Amino acid sequence: MTAHWRSNGSAETTHFKEPEVKYTKLFINGEFVDSIKGRTFETVDPRNGEVIATVAEGEKEDVDAAVKAARRAFDHGPWPRMPGSQRSRLMVKFAELVEQHVEELAALDCVDAGKLFFWGKLVDIPSGARMLRYYAGAADKVHGEVLKSSRSLHAYTLKEPIGVVGHIIPWNFPTSMFFMKVAPAPAAGCTMVVKPAEQTPLSALFYAHLAKQGEPGADVGPVGYGFAFVDCAALRFWVGSIVDDASFSALGALLVQVAPKEVLYESRGLSKAAQKAIRKYSLTGPTAVQLTPILPATPFADASAVMGLIKSKGYFKRSSISWNHAFDGAAHSNLALSAMGGLIDHLSRLMQEDVLRNGDVLPYQVYKSCLRMDGQTLVNLEIFSNNADGGASGTLYKYLDNCMSCSGKRLLRSWICHPLKDAEAINDRLNVLDDLAAQPEFMLLIAQSLRKLPDLDRLLGRVKASVQSSVSLLLPSVGNKVLKQLVKMFGTLVKGLQIALDMLTLLMKDKRLGLSLTKIFKLPTVEGHDGVNKLLAQVNAAIDSDFPNYQNHDVMDSNVDTLLAIIEVFVEKSTEWSAIIYAINCIDVLRSFTVTATSSCGAMSRPTILPHSKTMGSAQGSNVPILKITGLWHPYALGESGGQPVPNDMLLGDGFHPRILLLTGPNMGGKSTLLRATCLAVVLAQKLY
Repeated sequence: MTAHWRSNGSAETTHFKEPEVKYTKLFINGEFVDSIKGRTFETVDPRNGEVIATVAEGEKEDVDAAVKAARRAFDHGPWPRMPGSQRSRLMVKFAELVEQHVEELAALDCVDAGKLFFWGKLVDIPSGARMLRYYAGAADKVHGEVLKSSRSLHAYTLKEPIGVVGHIIPWNFPTSMFFMKVAPAPAAGCTMVVKPAEQTPLSALFYAHLAKQGEPGADVGPVGYGFAFVDCAALRFWVGSIVDDASFSALGALLVQVAPKEVLYESRGLSKAAQKAIRKYSLTGPTAVQLTPILPATPFADASAVMGLIKSKGYFKRSSISWNHAFDGAAHSNLALSAMGGLIDHLSRLMQEDVLRNGDVLPYQVYKSCLRMDGQTLVNLEIFSNNADGGASGTLYKYLDNCMSCSGKRLLRSWICHPLKDAEAINDRLNVLDDLAAQPEFMLLIAQSLRKLPDLDRLLGRVKASVQSSVSLLLPSVGNKVLKQLVKMFGTLVKGLQIALDMLTLLMKDKRLGLSLTKIFKLPTVEGHDGVNKLLAQVNAAIDSDFPNYQNHDVMDSNVDTLLAIIEVFVEKSTEWSAIIYAINCIDVLRSFTVTATSSCGAMSRPTILPHSKTMGSAQGSNVPILKITGLWHPYALGESGGQPVPNDMLLGDGFHPRILLLTGPNMGGKSTLLRATCLAVVLAQKLY
């Protein structure tokens, strides 16, 4: 292509390569995307009227998505929070990328806006890069001011980013005006929504690509994520938020802990790196996880809209705690609410209104006040799945799993993910193991009772869902099948709770064991006028009277009102029933730990766990915590290989011993085995001996 320019009566001819138009989509949340409705428009060469490219046309929905993404980036992203010096480095990097593509950018402005190529190459594009460098130099010089006061007070002003900035770029200076408007905002820490002119959009889209190339990557600050998940069968929702870095360690921990069957994520709300992390940690188990992106046409609602929806629909009215209190502890409650909105929308489309009306909403903390195991640690230590085929063979979970109930297995997973840190709480658990190991008759009683129990957790959820549900109201018209299932389900739950309560009563009568158990869980009032035992006996008697053959009851229409009345009274005590079920689950897991500890193929002893205050400075020259292990061996690798333990001694932090041990040596020398054995010993120390 040839461009002409005439000045002072002379003519010059410049040749340049026809530019390739690479970027024609909308750029939202760091990604190039089509417009929601698929609308496009043509941009033409002003010299000859020929169509250069077809460009995505943003409409109201696209603008809303862009503004929400910019707002999220401002409220929860790293850019406003990173030091000005770091923003400065990234802006300089952006300027360098602009300078590296100066000819391509000048050619785009030439064919799209009719600008002179050589002028763009020598003036417009370099000036834009210089403008970026200028404001990059100002990014770390946004100072506050101390205000002089006549009183003994200290007053100051602090300049902070204002929020999301909107820019409209005119058509006649697509590069100069772009950087004149865009460069100051990121220097101040603001996020932006930019609308280039529809006549000249191409260079602005290329600058968006360069900005993406120059993004900080691994050196970004923390990013906030909101999440919500549900166990529909148990009628429980959990909500929370995490603050993560570029390694996505907290996101990985969440996915491994929860082990979801399906993950819904906002396609425009997550970076490609975050989506890659979701795929990575979703593939750590033996079964595939369904990954479902939420399309831009149905975006996650903002927090205020979600709160309004919950109130208007009457969702979560039967939650054991007020649903909005579940969000109080979240670092980013707005993000958690938005995630809950996406989950509500998904369940509504699946017609799970009963779950939404009757569900419990509970807070969820990925790390709690426990020993922190992030996603990569859970994978490296093969806690739930091995690195060979993703199965359970050779994992800590398989080693510890002697649970006899489904709900006990779920609690076991939670306890493994959240190892205790508090010395008193750890010793309380170990005391129960001592008591159970010393009284085999109780171990036998527990095993016999647990074998008879159904999945009480989920049965209670299903019964709660039947109260005032659409199915319950229609029972007379839907036929005998639904009523028959409800009678069987409710009868099985009540009989199972009676077995559980009888077992708990016997265990709590033993003074030593009962005292130990009260430090693990809290039971509701069992005996007396207000005790749950009396109500359970009454419900049991009603079932025996009205539904003697509850497993295969011959249903009549007259049974409907009677059944629903009994269930209504029963569900009023659902908090107490949940506490009993949790106690049973705890006993199941503690029994499982005891079985593992007493049937180990290698030597084991109870760990000595001291509070932090007692280990600090306890030895000469020591001012750090102590880790002292004698005869350390890899606990469950032996069961897989059939070999004999190879013991090692480990002493860190005591006296003049080092705090860190560097392992070196040839491949297959046992370094990783020793490292894993040490890590697992620390985890196991708060579970068994």
